[in-house]
Amino acid sequence: MDQNIQKALWLGVGILLFIGIVSTGLSLYNKGRGVAEASSQQLDKVSKDLSESSYAPYNNAKTSGADVISAIKLYADQTGDFIISVKTKTSSATYISGGSISNGKVSSLSEMQRTAIDAQIKNANDSSHSHYINPTASFYAQLAYDQNDVIKGITFTQE
Repeated sequence: MDQNIQKALWLGVGILLFIGIVSTGLSLYNKGRGVAEASSQQLDKVSKDLSESSYAPYNNAKTSGADVISAIKLYADQTGDFIISVKTKTSSATYISGGSISNGKVSSLSEMQRTAIDAQIKNANDSSHSHYINPTASFYAQLAYDQNDVIKGITFTQE
């Protein structure tokens, strides 16, 4: 009979120990899940900041006309995915892609042929052309986003 009581006590202690270990494990899991979610959000933010870092010089900043031309050349390979809108004192034009930017939002992007983009860059450097961008002029740059808040363009407005 003593052996039966001893076995019952060991069984009870074993069950309590099992319940304690499972409870501790679940508690640590819940705490770890919160930390993992917070870390994931931080990682997403850092990832977004890194992907948008190349656009930082154009985020509500003053730039020169030379910077505008450099930006057009830099993003020229992103036709259909990116648009640059330039408003000078005498005219306005879009570069790299067809489409429009309105109130900081990009709509209806369409791809342009590389020859058309090269012709636009040539016209931007030609002082006799209506879309001439004066390299010494001062421009205000603003980023433009699509409906998913992804940077899809830049607007340069001559001051």
